[in-house]
Amino acid sequence: MENVFKSLRKMAIETAKTLEKCPSGSQTEMIFKDKKYFLERIERYLTSYEWLQYKSAREKIKFFLESGYDYDAFCEKYGISYSAAKSTIYYASKQFKERLGEN
Repeated sequence: MENVFKSLRKMAIETAKTLEKCPSGSQTEMIFKDKKYFLERIERYLTSYEWLQYKSAREKIKFFLESGYDYDAFCEKYGISYSAAKSTIYYASKQFKERLGEN
Protein backbone atom coordinates (compact mmCIF):
# COMPACT_ATOMS: atom_id res chain seq x y z
CA MET A 1 0.00 0.00 0.00
CA GLU A 2 1.40 3.36 -1.05
CA ASN A 3 1.62 6.09 1.57
CA VAL A 4 -0.17 9.40 1.09
CA PHE A 5 3.10 11.27 0.63
CA LYS A 6 4.20 9.19 -2.32
CA SER A 7 0.68 9.20 -3.78
CA LEU A 8 0.55 13.00 -3.60
CA ARG A 9 3.93 13.31 -5.34
CA LYS A 10 2.87 10.92 -8.11
CA MET A 11 -0.39 12.81 -8.60
CA ALA A 12 1.49 16.12 -8.91
CA ILE A 13 3.86 14.66 -11.50
CA GLU A 14 1.04 13.09 -13.52
CA THR A 15 -0.94 16.34 -13.42
CA ALA A 16 2.04 18.36 -14.67
CA LYS A 17 2.62 15.88 -17.51
CA THR A 18 -1.05 15.95 -18.50
CA LEU A 19 -1.09 19.74 -18.38
CA GLU A 20 1.81 19.89 -20.83
CA LYS A 21 -0.24 17.89 -23.34
CA CYS A 22 -3.43 19.94 -23.02
CA PRO A 23 -4.37 22.26 -25.86
CA SER A 24 -3.63 25.85 -24.93
CA GLY A 25 -6.71 27.75 -23.80
CA SER A 26 -8.87 24.64 -23.54
CA GLN A 27 -11.23 23.84 -20.69
CA THR A 28 -9.11 20.77 -19.97
CA GLU A 29 -6.06 22.98 -19.58
CA MET A 30 -7.91 25.19 -17.09
CA ILE A 31 -9.02 22.15 -15.07
CA PHE A 32 -5.49 20.78 -14.88
CA LYS A 33 -4.03 24.21 -14.04
CA ASP A 34 -6.42 24.39 -11.11
CA LYS A 35 -5.56 20.85 -10.06
CA LYS A 36 -1.83 21.62 -10.28
CA TYR A 37 -2.33 24.79 -8.21
CA PHE A 38 -4.15 22.93 -5.43
CA LEU A 39 -1.65 20.07 -5.42
CA GLU A 40 1.18 22.58 -5.10
CA ARG A 41 -0.56 24.20 -2.13
CA ILE A 42 -1.00 20.80 -0.49
CA GLU A 43 2.64 19.94 -1.11
CA ARG A 44 3.72 23.27 0.43
CA TYR A 45 1.63 22.47 3.50
CA LEU A 46 3.13 18.98 3.60
CA THR A 47 6.70 20.27 3.50
CA SER A 48 5.97 22.94 6.11
CA TYR A 49 5.49 20.07 8.59
CA GLU A 50 3.08 22.31 10.54
CA TRP A 51 0.64 19.42 10.60
CA LEU A 52 2.96 17.43 12.87
CA GLN A 53 2.79 18.25 16.55
CA TYR A 54 6.21 17.01 17.65
CA LYS A 55 9.62 18.19 16.48
CA SER A 56 10.98 14.64 16.46
CA ALA A 57 8.16 13.54 14.15
CA ARG A 58 8.87 16.50 11.86
CA GLU A 59 12.52 15.51 11.61
CA LYS A 60 11.65 11.89 10.85
CA ILE A 61 9.08 12.67 8.18
CA LYS A 62 11.34 15.29 6.62
CA PHE A 63 14.11 12.71 6.38
CA PHE A 64 11.71 10.13 4.93
CA LEU A 65 10.47 12.53 2.24
CA GLU A 66 13.93 13.82 1.39
CA SER A 67 15.29 10.26 1.14
CA GLY A 68 12.78 9.50 -1.59
CA TYR A 69 10.53 7.39 0.67
CA ASP A 70 13.43 5.03 1.46
CA TYR A 71 12.36 2.79 4.34
CA ASP A 72 15.78 1.13 4.60
CA ALA A 73 17.56 4.47 5.06
CA PHE A 74 14.83 5.54 7.51
CA CYS A 75 15.28 2.36 9.58
CA GLU A 76 19.05 2.73 9.60
CA LYS A 77 19.03 6.42 10.54
CA TYR A 78 16.59 5.98 13.43
CA GLY A 79 17.63 2.47 14.50
CA ILE A 80 14.15 1.01 14.15
CA SER A 81 12.66 -2.07 12.53
CA TYR A 82 10.91 -2.02 9.18
CA SER A 83 7.63 -2.66 10.98
CA ALA A 84 8.18 0.32 13.29
CA ALA A 85 9.06 2.49 10.29
CA LYS A 86 5.87 1.45 8.49
CA SER A 87 3.86 2.30 11.61
CA THR A 88 5.52 5.70 11.93
CA ILE A 89 4.77 6.56 8.31
CA TYR A 90 1.24 5.16 8.57
CA TYR A 91 0.40 7.36 11.57
CA ALA A 92 2.02 10.42 10.01
CA SER A 93 0.03 9.79 6.81
CA LYS A 94 -3.13 9.43 8.84
CA GLN A 95 -2.46 12.68 10.70
CA PHE A 96 -1.73 14.52 7.45
CA LYS A 97 -4.97 13.30 5.86
CA GLU A 98 -6.95 14.28 8.96
CA ARG A 99 -5.47 17.78 8.87
CA LEU A 100 -6.46 18.07 5.23
CA GLY A 101 -9.99 17.10 6.13
CA GLU A 102 -10.10 13.55 4.80
CA ASN A 103 -12.19 11.12 6.89
